[in-house]
This record gives sequence, structure tokens and C-alpha cells, in this order.
Amino acid sequence: MLRFRSTRLGLALVAVLIILAAVGCGGGGNGDLKKAAADAEAVANRVGDVLRSNGGIENPTALDEARRVAAADERVREVVVGSDGSLGVTMRSGGRLVWVQDMPKFVPPDMPALRAEVMAAVSEIRRGRAPTGNQNAAVVNTLSDDPALSDASSMLDLSADLLEALGYRVERINGAAATVERFRELSSASLILYLGHSGVPGNYSMMTGQ
Repeated sequence: MLRFRSTRLGLALVAVLIILAAVGCGGGGNGDLKKAAADAEAVANRVGDVLRSNGGIENPTALDEARRVAAADERVREVVVGSDGSLGVTMRSGGRLVWVQDMPKFVPPDMPALRAEVMAAVSEIRRGRAPTGNQNAAVVNTLSDDPALSDASSMLDLSADLLEALGYRVERINGAAATVERFRELSSASLILYLGHSGVPGNYSMMTGQ
């Protein structure tokens, strides 16, 4: 998980690096991935500083200045300001950075409602494919280190607890432990719960914790 300076002021900073190259679907090697991560971190900190010093992304002046600074950076391919006031930056190295305004407070459902949702999901999975013959489950949270999404992480923890109560052997994989290699080892699980984000509407890429 890339670690940037705190955005404060209610900003939620999302950094998603395209991992296709690391999984063997084309692109460069580990050195290219490290450079892409370094470039993303540098641009994220620079744009974040601009937003903080101008009152936050909720301020139209701050948003416009951050857009201008990002667009002038040679490491940036494209900058888009969304209709919801978000700021999206596409890196030339293939990564994506997204800043959004304050997210609504997440309120987890009560346990009976959560149990019903999990059971419905399990039943749908069992109807849609042949049984794997085990009750192994993997709960992967690539966002466990993101304080802006702590409520979503709590929801995932509740789901993992419920699966254990249902008799599943649950392996919890959080943050930096959710590596590309770890993803390759999930084939033994009959059920996988995954929490991540991409900020790429309609074109989702799996996000690791690296």
C-alpha cells in the first residue's frame, strides 16, 4: 500500500496502480512497477499539498489549482475533474490517482440483516457453479490501512466473523499482505470477499496491498 502524507480536511486519497504487468499480463518488470509507485507517490503528495494549502478539494479555487499543477507535471497523462467535484489523475506509467470530497458516513447493518445478505451471496455462488468440496474462505482487505475507509473495513470484519460462525475456515489478508503472489494462492478458497477500489468507472482493475 502506498503511503502518502495525510490529506486531512476530510479528503480521501485513493491511489491505484495497474497491476497487470506484475501479474504477467504484459508490461515491464518489478523495476518498472517501483518507478510507477514512486511517480504516483510524488504526484500525489504534490497535488495533495496544493489542495491542503488552498482549503481542501471542496474549495473550487483549490480544485482548479490542483488540476493545473497536475496537468503541468510531465509524469501525468490526463487530468479529469468529475461532476461530483472529484479529481482524477492518470499517470503516464499506468497508475491512477483520485481525490474525492467527504464520503457519507457508513452505518453497518445489524447482524441479522448482514447474515441474510451473506447467506444469499453464498447460496447464489453455490447455484452458479459446482461445489469446490471445501469451506475455505479468504477475506482480502487491500484498504485496511486507509483511515478514510475504516467503516468499510469494519463491515468486512463483520462478514468474516459471520463466515466463521457458519463453519468456514477464514483466512484474513490485510493491507501489505495482499500481494500479487498471495492473490495467486487463493484458488483453494471456495468463497472470496474482497475490498478494494479503482476509481475507474466501468473498467475495474484488482488492487493489491503492495
